[in-house]
Amino acid sequence: MPSIAISIDGTSVLTWNGDEAAARELEAVFCELSAVAGLPPNVFARSAVADFSGFYTDPAEREVQAMALAYFVLSLDTRDPQRPGKFTDYLPVWDFEIDIGRGTRGRLDISFAASKGIPES
Repeated sequence: MPSIAISIDGTSVLTWNGDEAAARELEAVFCELSAVAGLPPNVFARSAVADFSGFYTDPAEREVQAMALAYFVLSLDTRDPQRPGKFTDYLPVWDFEIDIGRGTRGRLDISFAASKGIPES
């Protein structure tokens, strides 16, 4: 199963495991949640990343946070000429380790490493 390890400011916070179908399902559910919050999904997810200081104790709130972090990363452009597109485009082939650095004035700096996923038999 493809995985994306997510770190914020160098601290590991979440590993998302899922294939393309799981990514589509996450996107659909997260879009519904963001509509309830009254925000576009990209704004809701970015806000969750920018404001992240640890997971909430309430399980439902934790789940929304985890979904927001995963949605944010999956919808990012790779900005890599060898892997153009979004991270979600590469779920069948690559596993990623992504670090989101939070800079000044709300700037987010993304760095990542990719490794070949092991195909399931």
